Amino acid sequence: MLNADEKQASVKQIGAALVAAWESGQRQPVEYFMDGLTAFSRLSCHAQHEALIRLIHLEVELARKSGQSPTLEEMQMRFPSVDSETLVELLTLPSLPPRKLEPLTNFGSKRAKQACDDLA
Repeated sequence: MLNADEKQASVKQIGAALVAAWESGQRQPVEYFMDGLTAFSRLSCHAQHEALIRLIHLEVELARKSGQSPTLEEMQMRFPSVDSETLVELLTLPSLPPRKLEPLTNFGSKRAKQACDDLA
């Protein structure tokens, strides 16, 4: 397993790649980066879920800035492991500071634990 600094670095690495892709016009989805990043697979289930929530929020912001409006239905199809309540919150959260991927204070952490417990 990764330590806390390595976990945050992994999430920031994915976030930076996501931002760079969108800024270059490629608009790659979050899943593209998670599948190819071996460090992500070394995160605990709970950490993966929290990272996914942060990255979905970042992608929603990038989509909004490019004039797109992601829908709940689209997010539910793409991220079936994330409950609908969390997705609704992600779709309605305020904008992130530019180029920052800061931890969302305990956002979804209880739900992440429940999702991982449900898999066990």
